[in-house]
Amino acid sequence: MAKTVHSKVVLSAKDDVSPTLGKLQKKFKSFSRAAQSVGSKLKSLSAITFAPIAGGLASAVAAAKSAIFAFADYGSSVDDTARSLSIASDSLQAFRYAASLGGSSAGEMDSAIAVLNKNMANMAAGSNKNLAKLMDDLGISMKDANGRMKTAAELIPEIADSIKSQSNATQKAYIATQFFGRSGQNLIKTLSDGSDGLIQAREEAEKYGVVLGKDDVAYTALFSDSLTRTRYAVLGVQFAIGRQLLPVMQPMLDGMNDWIANNREWIASAITEAIIDFSKSLE
Repeated sequence: MAKTVHSKVVLSAKDDVSPTLGKLQKKFKSFSRAAQSVGSKLKSLSAITFAPIAGGLASAVAAAKSAIFAFADYGSSVDDTARSLSIASDSLQAFRYAASLGGSSAGEMDSAIAVLNKNMANMAAGSNKNLAKLMDDLGISMKDANGRMKTAAELIPEIADSIKSQSNATQKAYIATQFFGRSGQNLIKTLSDGSDGLIQAREEAEKYGVVLGKDDVAYTALFSDSLTRTRYAVLGVQFAIGRQLLPVMQPMLDGMNDWIANNREWIASAITEAIIDFSKSLE
């Protein structure tokens, strides 16, 4: 009798609790679906708002970095080349631009200026009589009104006018190669418009903002030097870390080498068995 009463109480308790649990489960499921819906909407809103902003910022940072290094690399290169060729940096950039327009390249123009400087030095020393005669024939003086040696920036426009005045392509090529060596052959088109063509090319380059001023070139050279120092500073840190870790790593490597040597057969067997087991699992 006691068991029957107990069973009824338990069953009654279950019957009373079940509907309540069912309601709670339904409410929980509804809440869960609502929470998932809100989460999904928030995620979508985040994708709509923050993702483009983050993407835009990342693109802006990448573009800024690219601009900085393009500016620095270009200016530093101009500074180094201008110094080595003893030519004003703005003139070098203008001549490079003209060469590019004429189907040649900045590198060809640099090489041509280097050869011109060498030829003028040899002529001044009396060892390039052929060039001296050619300059006399063309009416080009080696020195300016003050008796100073003309720079490449001063001579190139005059040479260009001489080439422009020639009607014979062979003569144009002869003049170009006498002054500029083999590079002159690739600059004939650039120089054939004379000094006016070079002036026009310079004005166009300045219009596009690709002729850096003296201060800009100096700033890029300083930045490039600082960047080089940063690379060496980081390299110094790496050396310091390596110096401290080498005594630690060396005995570790020796121990590992000894262990491998002593367990060579076991390692080979373990790897072989693992591959065989894997092969059988695919069958």
